[in-house]
Amino acid sequence: GQYEIQIGAYGSLGDAQAALRQTKGKANRLLAGYASVAQPARVAGKQVYRARFAGFAADAAARTCSELRRRSINCFVMTSE
Repeated sequence: GQYEIQIGAYGSLGDAQAALRQTKGKANRLLAGYASVAQPARVAGKQVYRARFAGFAADAAARTCSELRRRSINCFVMTSE
């Protein structure tokens, strides 16, 4: 799929991976089959790691993010980079 769901941006790779594991633990069935990605990026000169689930079609990403929010997990949908 062309879409990803981002659950946060973290200052370390370990923190991003921990957030991905925690989210997967809370919504395993919902996120089954989608890749967990800690994508490095530079923001305002600082290294961050964007915690994302990848491989969604547009409608599936929107539905999944809505369900994550219902479970009190912040997220937003974006196109794959």
